[in-house]
Amino acid sequence: MEGKANPGSKVTAAELNSKLSPAIQKALERIAKAASDAPDGQWISGSEHQIKDAIAELGRAAQEAAIQIRTDAAEASFSPSKRPAKR
Repeated sequence: MEGKANPGSKVTAAELNSKLSPAIQKALERIAKAASDAPDGQWISGSEHQIKDAIAELGRAAQEAAIQIRTDAAEASFSPSKRPAKR
């Protein structure tokens, strides 16, 4: 089930970059290694699965980070109602 966040809670690229910078660096390192380690004559077939996996992992991390940003914003804007005073 998808939650309803505060309509004003938008995800910015700057927020995502801040949260994902280590994951982006890790993905780029995995992609570079896969491309470099692919045997001559098999540059595509020798690296495509590793590169797809690195990109898929980064995509999952990005989606999780974006949802967390919206959740945090919604929780921050939540104002619990006051409980009635006990008599």
